[in-house]
Amino acid sequence: MATYTQAASFLESFINYELHRGRMKYNTRALHLRRFEVFLRGLGSPHRAAPVVHIAGTKGKGSTAALLHSILLEAGLCAGLYTSPHLESYCERIRVGRSPVSKRRFADAVESLHRRLERHGVPLEAGYRTTFELLTTVAFEMFRDAGVDLGIIETGLGGRLDATNIVRPEVSVITAIGLDHTHLLGATHGAIAREKAGIVKPGRPVVVARQPPGVVGEVLSVVREICRKRRSPFYYAPRWVRIVSRTARPNGQMVRYWLRRSSTEIEVRLPLLGRHQAENLRTALAVVELLRMRGWTISNSAIQLGVQNVNWPGRIEWLEGPPTLVLDGAHCPLSVEALVQTIREQRPAAHPVFLFSLLDDKPIEATVAPVARAFPGAEVVVFRAPSVRGCPTEVLIGPLRNMGFLVHEAENASDALRRAMSHAGIHSLLIAFGSLYSVASLRKAYQRLTSPPTVR
Repeated sequence: MATYTQAASFLESFINYELHRGRMKYNTRALHLRRFEVFLRGLGSPHRAAPVVHIAGTKGKGSTAALLHSILLEAGLCAGLYTSPHLESYCERIRVGRSPVSKRRFADAVESLHRRLERHGVPLEAGYRTTFELLTTVAFEMFRDAGVDLGIIETGLGGRLDATNIVRPEVSVITAIGLDHTHLLGATHGAIAREKAGIVKPGRPVVVARQPPGVVGEVLSVVREICRKRRSPFYYAPRWVRIVSRTARPNGQMVRYWLRRSSTEIEVRLPLLGRHQAENLRTALAVVELLRMRGWTISNSAIQLGVQNVNWPGRIEWLEGPPTLVLDGAHCPLSVEALVQTIREQRPAAHPVFLFSLLDDKPIEATVAPVARAFPGAEVVVFRAPSVRGCPTEVLIGPLRNMGFLVHEAENASDALRRAMSHAGIHSLLIAFGSLYSVASLRKAYQRLTSPPTVR
């Protein structure tokens, strides 16, 4: 295989749709995880080559990972980042340094893995391994080969049985817990917290982010219980890092924090929008404090530069118009609530037109409920997310109309954007949410529709 497209096709041939859609018992992953570790040992245990920070949670884990990774880079460390999902290509999931790996480098890494598997007679049929496991293998090997000092690893789904849960972390992190993937992880916040806290390792410290109001006690009691059993030090981020002040700006926010361990204040310019991003940075700073305690050298200036230079697209990404388009991958009630709060903060008088797509394993009514409360009767253009798991528009229309929305149907992302623009007018606000898989196609369509014509 010589190209990125060929490498991606090879990886995708291992997709186990039955497992991915939850039609198999979730606990069958336990056996798969043990087999995956044996598989990696046969490749020289690349998951043991570098220390890592392991992050699980329902909301904020990707942003927390990106912020922490950027800080570590400014501290002079060779830092690796592994996240999911991606917006346009698998390369975005793996960073060694500030930029995603190149398509050439990614293709070479996949081809190298493919050849070694063939040489050792390892089965290469779907069901033996999954796409996510092989992607995780590629990330571990790229970190090892690059001599990464510290890797930041985000779980794919859950925690306890996730393919990444074979690492021995310097620090484990649990971000905000919400109701998502309930058919696999459990129907309560406590049950989901237990699955996420499956990444806690004996004796290794754990940072827990601020939890949503109403579930703090339920979530913290579960995580504390697991930490107590595994003798893992427990750190609740709000007790170690305090938000002193926060000022929202059109291009981000200024946030001042007090760090308990060092008894110092630090002010940062955070380019990511929303109070929830200030919370994600609070969690990342708590991890930084723990890393300092464990001997890592990370200065306050590295924190400020790292935060200022973070790049995390598709998360309340603001494209100034006219018309202005906000792109967000929010796909669970907790994330959609954060999106609504941010819009209210940035444009309190706005009456947006929404573009909505969703994957077929997400609850429609629960996902859009925060929008229905904040913007009753709003116009919504629905389209199918560009994924094999994209929810058909005919499934979306009924529930949204029953909730009082004025719904329009579109064939794809480009058609949805054209329709939204025609209904909203050039000076209105357009907000796209529901699936990260739709962000790239919407951004491309927006650039085509708003670019000035070429003058010849």
